[in-house]
Amino acid sequence: MSAQEADVASATWTPESFWIDPGLFSYHFDRHAGYREDNWGIGGQIGFEDNLALLGGTFLNSDNRRSHYAGVLWQPYELAGVRLGGVAGGFDGYPYMRNGGWFPALLPMASVAYERVGANLTVVPNYKNRLHGAVVLELLFKLW
Repeated sequence: MSAQEADVASATWTPESFWIDPGLFSYHFDRHAGYREDNWGIGGQIGFEDNLALLGGTFLNSDNRRSHYAGVLWQPYELAGVRLGGVAGGFDGYPYMRNGGWFPALLPMASVAYERVGANLTVVPNYKNRLHGAVVLELLFKLW
């Protein structure tokens, strides 16, 4: 590996920021099903150059069960200060999806940030009778 390639590789994977979140807030499409919408937990997001971030955490899901998540966020587009892209990752804890085990997910994500406060917004589609569709908001607080 040349010195220039080493510089590019180290710059790409040098953490630039670390954000924490207190969980998620969801607004379900089925308003009469009684799903939990205050999905408290703890999560983190490590930001890198090139609009990449690693994220992971845990929260109480819509079925009032403990869920965990991990993924890679890529947001190559920006429109009026809103970063646009998607997250590829995995989730667990949903009793009707693989009996609560881990499953892969691809979700669109829009993000905004101002100084030390930010937010991620995504849409989770209904999936058979296993996942409950919702618009999901995640508030973020920058530690560094």
